[in-house]
Order: sequence, then structure tokens, then C-alpha cells
Amino acid sequence: MADVISRITFVDVSALDDECQRLIEAADRNGAPNSNLIRVMGHRPETLKGFFHIWKATFEGGTIDHRLKELVRIKVADLFACGY
Repeated sequence: MADVISRITFVDVSALDDECQRLIEAADRNGAPNSNLIRVMGHRPETLKGFFHIWKATFEGGTIDHRLKELVRIKVADLFACGY
């Protein structure tokens, strides 16, 4: 019998509350955080909101220039062969 890989589906964005919809639209517009990840998190709106707000505070706040943070994020992803 062949192995079956279960996959978590993307949430129907139209079924989410306004805040979640705005967060997904922002991810689509900005290209980060990964909008596919955000759509999966939509199954648990409180998780989506919490993750997105932490992401935003991390990447938009602080004293380190955002461009440097992006370069570090890309380098770490490359080092660990992360597709995202």
C-alpha cells in the first residue's frame, strides 16, 4: 500500500473575520510572511493573528535596518535549505 501524505488545506479566506482577511492581504501584498503559511494558520485565527503580530514587531521594529534583517532571513533559509 502506498504511503499517503496528509496535507493541511488553506483556509477559505472569505470565511475569516475582517482582521484575518486584512493580515492575509498584507502578506500577499508584502510577500512576507509567507502567505501560504498564513492561509494554513487561518484554521486557528488566534494563531494567525498572534504569529503575524510577532512577525511584524520583529521585522518592522527594533534598531536593526529591515534590509539587513531580510538578508539574514534569506541567508538562514539558504543555510538550512528552507524553501521559504
